[in-house]
Amino acid sequence: MSEWRKQAIDLIDELISHQDINSIFEVGCDDAGISRHLAAKYPNIQFDGVDFREDKINEANQLREQSNLINTQFSYDYFLNFKTIDHQYDVVIFTEVYEHLVAENQIYALRLLGNFLSEDGYLVFTCPNGDYMLSYLETEKDFDSRYEENFFDNMYQTEHWLEPTHKEIKKIFISLGFDIVKAGYFNLPKRRFLLIEKLELLLNKIPFFRNWFFKSQYILAKKNSKSPLLSQLNLYLDS
Repeated sequence: MSEWRKQAIDLIDELISHQDINSIFEVGCDDAGISRHLAAKYPNIQFDGVDFREDKINEANQLREQSNLINTQFSYDYFLNFKTIDHQYDVVIFTEVYEHLVAENQIYALRLLGNFLSEDGYLVFTCPNGDYMLSYLETEKDFDSRYEENFFDNMYQTEHWLEPTHKEIKKIFISLGFDIVKAGYFNLPKRRFLLIEKLELLLNKIPFFRNWFFKSQYILAKKNSKSPLLSQLNLYLDS
């Protein structure tokens, strides 16, 4: 299992142990590995997922049926096309998707996720760490060297468009109306070795080290229901 999936599962396990969680929505779910793992463990929680890649949703539903996970539902759709919110969830999972969205879609996606959340719901978020010392995005200084010729052929999901620093993404979350419950870094190089994994908790406390050496970052945030940005999609209905 990938490191970002492990991180998301750990965060949600901790959340479920302390909060009354009844429904979870995984956005950009891929083969729904996170949801399927948790659904088997928590049969009384409903897990829904969406992804725009039909082959991945087909795979998710095949695996769902094989495991008889009746508390799951995975749909083929593109979440940014949702114009109305038909159902709200206690938790939304958004892992390793943000960096594939371009320009204004990154901000709008976070707003949309807030609208998917019930009052005081939680967002579980991971993405690459923009400060990571080997981030290739920092090495390209002009447009032609930054983008391959076919980079923008698929606007639904590009290669990594922008990997925010931890400071940047926390500012964005707070500005939109999320209250950050927990945030940090994970996924050191060679993390597959047990010793490295055990060191992560200690090394997360060293500012310079964590900024440069961790490949990924996470945020667990709570929706602040006072924010209009997270409670209505169209901000100009009355104008």
